[in-house]
Amino acid sequence: MYQLKSLRWAFVMALLLASQLAYCQGEEANSGFSLPPLPALIDSAYQNAPAIDRLERQQALDQTELDLQRLNWGKFISLQGTATYGNLSSLWNTETAAGDINQQLNTSEDLRYSIGA
Repeated sequence: MYQLKSLRWAFVMALLLASQLAYCQGEEANSGFSLPPLPALIDSAYQNAPAIDRLERQQALDQTELDLQRLNWGKFISLQGTATYGNLSSLWNTETAAGDINQQLNTSEDLRYSIGA
């Protein structure tokens, strides 16, 4: 049994070797064949590589998202300001322990402003 397997193995190896020798002898048919220059091969591989295309699209998507985040940060910032000018009147009512009621009225011309962020 072992000899039969060994014989089969030797036969397969002999066939492979013979086919390789026959191919090497017919190399003259491929003598006119030449590869393009290396930069052309690299450019072709770069243009046809799906992984590079996917990475470039992901990079463009990330850049777009970053641009949107840069625009949206301004939504959280606000500036407020008020200014008032005119007569300001204040009326105070006070009562003493004896039950007397005192009223005081103050009137003034005033300018008030406020600024907030």
